[in-house]
Amino acid sequence: MSKATVIHIGLVSQNLAPNVIPALMMRPERFLMLVSEEMKDNANHLKRILENNGIAVTHYPKTLPNHDYAELLDFALGVLTETEAQASSLVMNVTGGNKLMSLAFVEAFRATEQADIIYVDTANQAIEFLGQPPKKPQPLSSVVSIDTCLALHQRKLRQVVSSEQAWLDTAQSRKALVKKMAHPDNHYVQVAGIINYAASGARPEPQRGNKAAKAFSPVQPVDYIKPRLAQWADTLSQASLMEADRQRNQLIFHSEEATGFLCGGWLEEYVYWCGVDAGLYDVGMSVEFTDTYGKRSTARNEFDVMMMHNNRALIVECKTASMKGSNQDIVNKLSAVAESAGGIFADKLLVSLNDIGPEAHQRCQLHHIIPIIGAQLSILPELLACWRDGGDDDEMRALLTSKPSSQR
Repeated sequence: MSKATVIHIGLVSQNLAPNVIPALMMRPERFLMLVSEEMKDNANHLKRILENNGIAVTHYPKTLPNHDYAELLDFALGVLTETEAQASSLVMNVTGGNKLMSLAFVEAFRATEQADIIYVDTANQAIEFLGQPPKKPQPLSSVVSIDTCLALHQRKLRQVVSSEQAWLDTAQSRKALVKKMAHPDNHYVQVAGIINYAASGARPEPQRGNKAAKAFSPVQPVDYIKPRLAQWADTLSQASLMEADRQRNQLIFHSEEATGFLCGGWLEEYVYWCGVDAGLYDVGMSVEFTDTYGKRSTARNEFDVMMMHNNRALIVECKTASMKGSNQDIVNKLSAVAESAGGIFADKLLVSLNDIGPEAHQRCQLHHIIPIIGAQLSILPELLACWRDGGDDDEMRALLTSKPSSQR
């Protein structure tokens, strides 16, 4: 075996992120996994994640003991002796494993100047160096993408609509429009319900059981086309989305894709562009994933928008229709799916064009979900900047409540 420049050595444990993050930051030529009997499945999962990110992985042939300090120290010295001969530089990551493992490997690897001993302090977003002489902590950089975040939590990414060039070209062309729709001064909320309802009626539906299939029906009646609706119809007509027939009191949708956009896609695009403009590390819209790495497809889950920055996940659920009667299910599902696929420390936003009611607000508080309602949409760029810079739930809620009532 040729001598590698740098080998990372990691103690495999339940939480894979502390091994993955420094490996993605430092890009070693090889990652050597030390695996106890209990962590064999996790080791296979870690290997898959690192190899998918272009890092070669090897499995140390001996099983890592999980107790008996003398035995652990002897094991650690054996690892040091073997790896010193294979690399010009070693990085011993002692974040994983149990406390006895960490102590044994710190003691063993302090015997050589060839190794850096690191501990990943995710709470303070830093890598601590435990060797001699001491080094200053190294701040963690953003290296965990949407794909990698899902993989860390046993999920397989299936599709991200915003990664498709055709979608991106279309979305870019109407970026200014979605920002106009979201701004309270333009009063789109006053006509959104009418347009939502009509667009829903226009959309095609497949056959389900005894219910016949429904074709795309672009012409939809409305009770009355008031001036505000007429103004927005003119604006949306310029974007080739829909127009209004004022004499017949009809809205006419230009395409099936236009109905999807007007039924709620516009709000997802607005949130997506706010994330991109905030300079976040990875932003995806319509993120589909499954619970397995197997070849067979299982039921898919979807996040409206998922954002990554500083190796943290922010999950966003967007709603433009009235949420009456369904608030509890929406809040509970957002909490459960976000935490299972994004991690228990994933942050969560519920972005709704309409009020969600006092009970849903209480449930959001209980599940650490930040609701952004109606006119608060204009504050979203500030909110995302706060989150990007390390703000927590309390800081983001304080930002929302500190704005004058005219902005809420």
